Amino acid sequence: MKNQEKIKHMLAMQQRLNDETNGTGWENGITKDGKIINWRRCIYMECAELIESFAWKHWKNINANPDEDNVKIEIIDIWHFIMSLFLAEHPGEPSFDELSAEIAASTLFGDFCKEPFALKNYNQYEIINEIEMIIHATSTPQTNFESILKLFFGLALKCGVNLEVLFERKEKNIEQNHRICSVAVQKGVVDQVEHLGRSYAAAETSNYGVAHYGDIIYTKSPTGDFPYGIIKQSQLNEEVAVSPLYGIYEPVCYEMGYILHTYFSYAINCSNYLLPIIQKGAKNTINITNDVFISKRLYLPMDCKEQKALATIFITADSEIDLLRQEIEQEKQKKKALMQLLLTGIVRV
Repeated sequence: MKNQEKIKHMLAMQQRLNDETNGTGWENGITKDGKIINWRRCIYMECAELIESFAWKHWKNINANPDEDNVKIEIIDIWHFIMSLFLAEHPGEPSFDELSAEIAASTLFGDFCKEPFALKNYNQYEIINEIEMIIHATSTPQTNFESILKLFFGLALKCGVNLEVLFERKEKNIEQNHRICSVAVQKGVVDQVEHLGRSYAAAETSNYGVAHYGDIIYTKSPTGDFPYGIIKQSQLNEEVAVSPLYGIYEPVCYEMGYILHTYFSYAINCSNYLLPIIQKGAKNTINITNDVFISKRLYLPMDCKEQKALATIFITADSEIDLLRQEIEQEKQKKKALMQLLLTGIVRV
């Protein structure tokens, strides 16, 4: 997915999220509950919270290190509010294509798409000064988006944040030429016939989603210790088709996908992430849109070298676990064969 397409997707997702949260017509400055919306205030209040992540006070905690995890959270919150302000001031028209093109053409956007910097390399007062510049830029009734975007992209990079981690893949099985796969707790993304003994796919599969090697797939089907569905990375070295009920997401890199795959392999992590954002229907069906699925935040490494290092550890550990499982299975087969020999009297002890 190209970077402008990612921005377009973010804007569309933000629009839907605001529609669901505030009601349609929120661009007029009033929620469905009659509350006044002030996106500028949202931005500069989040900026104030961002400043609190640094040891700016001269009377206490003067040697404290910045709260880097919270810095990234606040940066992302500010970005959501900047997009909301952008959408509010461009209601209806122009299209998401035009809006994303305007953002992509802004100063520093190209840098924002690259690897972010390390926060530790910057003086905290320099960072705080840039935060206050965003506060000033959003405290006036006239909005200069070019200035706000330039300030934000520069600040975000210094705080270790660039474009989002996951983006929804919307490719369809138009030619119906991909094999149909399911998602299982132990086997992950697996051929449906191999896993279930038969195909449960519809006769027409052109509306099935296409997952690529390394993609993250979310299935809403509850199973065992995963009452809200399971999340796996595709380890198949081919493009496969999955049910249109599945969400398919392209990670920013394979290593980040594997980190998420490992994180969500634990039932408690999966439940903690999904429970606050899913809704259960009358028949215990799980209702969640693909946009809402990626609307939550996780503490994730943003440095590419760190991502690769962590993924290598997980991959090595998983390989060792697989070898041990194979050895256990071989020992079970040996035991089974020996029992057969004992029961038939071929071998006596």
